Amino acid sequence: MPSSAAGPRPAPGLIARTVGRLPPTSFFLTSAVFHYLGPSLAVLLFVHVDVLGVAWLRIASAAVVFAVWRRPWRVLRTADRSQRLVFLGLGVVLAAMNSLFYLAVDRLPLSTVGAIEFLGTVILAAAGARTRRNVLALLLAIGGVFILTVVRLSSQPLGFAFAFANCAGFMLYVILGHRIANAAVGGSGSAASLMSGIDQLGLAMLIAAVVATPLGIGPAALAFTHPVWLLCGIGVGLCSSVIPYVTDQLAMARLPRASFALMLALLPAAATVIGLIVLGQVPTVKDIAGIGLVILGVAIHRDPPQRGDEPGPPSTYREGNRMQYVNLGGCGLKVSRIGLGMMSYGNPAAQEWALDAGRAEPIVRQAVEAGVTFFDTADMYSDGASEEITGRLLGKFFPRRDDFVLATKVYYPMGPGANDRGLSRKHILASIDSSLRRLGTDHVDLYQIHRWDGETPIEETMSALHDVVIAGKARYIGASAMLTWQFAKAQYTAQIGGWTRFVSMQNRYNLVNREDEREMIPFCLDQRIGIVPYSPLARGLLAGTRERTGSQRTARSRAGDSPFRPADFDVADAVAAVASQRGLPPAQIALAWLLGRPGVSAPIVGATKPGHLLDATKALDVRLSNDEIAQLGSRYLPRAV
Repeated sequence: MPSSAAGPRPAPGLIARTVGRLPPTSFFLTSAVFHYLGPSLAVLLFVHVDVLGVAWLRIASAAVVFAVWRRPWRVLRTADRSQRLVFLGLGVVLAAMNSLFYLAVDRLPLSTVGAIEFLGTVILAAAGARTRRNVLALLLAIGGVFILTVVRLSSQPLGFAFAFANCAGFMLYVILGHRIANAAVGGSGSAASLMSGIDQLGLAMLIAAVVATPLGIGPAALAFTHPVWLLCGIGVGLCSSVIPYVTDQLAMARLPRASFALMLALLPAAATVIGLIVLGQVPTVKDIAGIGLVILGVAIHRDPPQRGDEPGPPSTYREGNRMQYVNLGGCGLKVSRIGLGMMSYGNPAAQEWALDAGRAEPIVRQAVEAGVTFFDTADMYSDGASEEITGRLLGKFFPRRDDFVLATKVYYPMGPGANDRGLSRKHILASIDSSLRRLGTDHVDLYQIHRWDGETPIEETMSALHDVVIAGKARYIGASAMLTWQFAKAQYTAQIGGWTRFVSMQNRYNLVNREDEREMIPFCLDQRIGIVPYSPLARGLLAGTRERTGSQRTARSRAGDSPFRPADFDVADAVAAVASQRGLPPAQIALAWLLGRPGVSAPIVGATKPGHLLDATKALDVRLSNDEIAQLGSRYLPRAV
């Protein structure tokens, strides 16, 4: 679906960066204020509206807010089956938990329901304590909450049944909510990726509204006849299911699950402080002691080391790998000598050979573990789905945004309109914002023009690209697939105008496409422009996935007619011969040849199987002899340009 169909949404900016710098405890204080303001509004409604009706108003109003604010259904475009099950599960949990809480409060004192609810967080915190220090912290927090809460036994067995069911629901909320928060940012708390978790939460709230509607809309109908009651219901939704859940997501993205569960002990302590400030309720010595124990417990707690059940960056990232790092041409940006092309990841329904997010994840993880830090995508790959998958997975696997180099491209149509394509100022400025939104970041490291636009003055294009850099939305700019005179014209236009110049050229360059050796590559060498070739294996030809008979061994090779000449298969035979002599796969030989060519910084390698990346990284260690290089080039037949 073209990005323009949904309309642009601002990229993460000052607010997101500020949120990323705040300590996680600050989110709990915000949550605490609204956590106790929501029930006070709900109590006003209980007199007029049935309990399940109040619960439905809370859920439905929150769902409307998330729908208008975040349009969260868009996360379904790139979600795999397991992620959709998590969204569904969290939606059911939210519907049940919000309803059970009010059913319990209608029969039991709020303090009793709160104390029972806290039992679930104790279990989660205890399961992840792992150190004596954190066990002590947990005991102090439990003691403080016990002092602050009053449990009154009553003859309401149904009320206790609802309260304990709500406790179970709250545990599931913490588990599933923490999972989506970390799926969005990988446990790093990256400011640019925080909103992704909120989008997934919003989708779960929409599901909750659907689940709760059959039982809740009837009892809630009376509220629609009284504006004040309806406003109270909306207030309950904002105070109980929007602001607290959003701040929970912001905290979950930065904390292990056990740490988050322990910090929930701050809620009753904060309630006592709020009572003093807002209601003038002076706390007793007992209350002060309880608050002190909770604060002490939270203060001495330390986040435990992560285990496999809490996602984090690959443990072998940049440790023990053989990856090499070089400057991109003459600029200061360092890239891994192998770049991972992300075109293969997108929508399988639209492209048979594309992998969805679930199937792409282990391959991207393997690339990160191998030391790959350079990732290349484009807005038009799978109509933006590739960018969404790229942003999600890189945010998950890298601890910091500065740990990887992210490149994307602009030019091809992204919508039906006349201005939804090309390199006009209008399209470039709209496209960078759309790409940043899909990528979940506030900048790309390399923004490339995908092709030459003969309909737009090059002065307009270079000026617009310069403004993108000045705005901080791109660090460098690059170009792809054009004639040398066009590239030279763009560079010197930028120089005359005092604008940013291109630092890279992404061209088709491999053993069967060598025409750029005539002009483009000598020009790049002279101007110290980094070369990042795409299609280094010629769509699998040099890896042996195509045959002269027309037989094709992969889904990618079956996509479209063969663009190869008989002479190209002669070159592939030469590659296979050298590979046989070396006892290596043909792909390693073809990549080793390209890595050894003058000016080549980092070939962009596509990978749909783990073995593809293995060949690429092992090619770094292959050194071809002069005789082997001559053998590989001996059968090349020049193409007409």
